[in-house]
Amino acid sequence: LCVRMTQGCAMSLEGPPFPVGVPAGPDDIIDREELLQELVLRLGSGQSLMLAGPRRTGKSGIGHEVLRRLGADGVYVAAVDLFHVTTVEDFAVRLLTSTLENRTGPWAKAIRSIAALRDALSALRLSAKVHDLEVGLSLSPHGLSAEDALEVAFDMGERLAERDDRRLVVLLDEFQEVERIGGPALFRRLRALMQSETHTAYL
Repeated sequence: LCVRMTQGCAMSLEGPPFPVGVPAGPDDIIDREELLQELVLRLGSGQSLMLAGPRRTGKSGIGHEVLRRLGADGVYVAAVDLFHVTTVEDFAVRLLTSTLENRTGPWAKAIRSIAALRDALSALRLSAKVHDLEVGLSLSPHGLSAEDALEVAFDMGERLAERDDRRLVVLLDEFQEVERIGGPALFRRLRALMQSETHTAYL
């Protein structure tokens, strides 16, 4: 079942339960091939989607399998599990870090603040890989506001995809947690940010 939404589609997910406690891996995802192919096709062509279903039916596992397949096809991918996000700044840092890993590879240590992320990006081995993107974290010596940092994170993904002539697909897992993190105002801000992008799709 596909229900038209503002910038994409809502898909209903029903079926047998999956292993609990951790996202289902590729070998655990059964009877979902048609859905997986549909998600890969739509996201890869730039359509943002919302995957909806009861808890513990494998939505996270499907999301990560979709990213794995898209990544194997050369699409840039990023993921943020909003269940573990505590603040808007935390959201921005996680999104920006995951997005930039398409250029830099996995980072050796956890980055928990904009200041720490800015310091990491100034390191020679990373700055050489992202210098052409003009990362907007250095706009203020005293740091960005959380809201501005989130806008930088969304904009950076779009600019990265455009600069490298790729599509970027971002998985925002446990999306309902946005209300806890920033309330209705954050929902509205995310909608505005997503609608302005042409190279990035969201699941």
